[in-house]
Amino acid sequence: MKRRAMLIAVLAVAVASWAGVGCSAEPYRGRVLDDVTKEPISGVVVTVVWLRETSLPGGDVREEFHKAIEVLTDSQGRFTVPDVRQEWTRPGVEIEDAAPTFFKPGYIQRHIQFESSEGESKSPIIIYMKRRSELTEDDKMSMAGTEDPAFQTARHPLIPGSAIPKLLRAIDEDRQLLGLPSLPRRK
Repeated sequence: MKRRAMLIAVLAVAVASWAGVGCSAEPYRGRVLDDVTKEPISGVVVTVVWLRETSLPGGDVREEFHKAIEVLTDSQGRFTVPDVRQEWTRPGVEIEDAAPTFFKPGYIQRHIQFESSEGESKSPIIIYMKRRSELTEDDKMSMAGTEDPAFQTARHPLIPGSAIPKLLRAIDEDRQLLGLPSLPRRK
């Protein structure tokens, strides 16, 4: 009897892990605020991209695009993006944790504050953005040599442009404000 109970327990754990039951389904949730005024910013493009890793024979790993979701912040600067990792599971395939990006023409992402004391929770978070016109010399120096995470997402070779149209439009609008050409289009 003990042996049968142990076998059932092992099978239950194996099935649950394969089915993604142990995968966090907590959505990405938070607010985007102006770094100076602490007022909410509406219309910020929140982009969350998931990549998947497939284990190959010989220990190699293939990384591929899985899914992207884009939402705009509401009038209170709030957003919610569902976590899609539990939607698709297969043995030997892992959906990576996503890193949301935040972009609005004329603004620069300054910092992210996690409301959880551990700093690891996806939810809720507060993102502070600063108008480009309000950047101080210290701000500019601290950003020297760094690239906005939204640009990294837009130029990532595994992410198809068709999966992130809101982000690409917002970046193009921002580049026009700066007198720069649009980003080159890709599939």
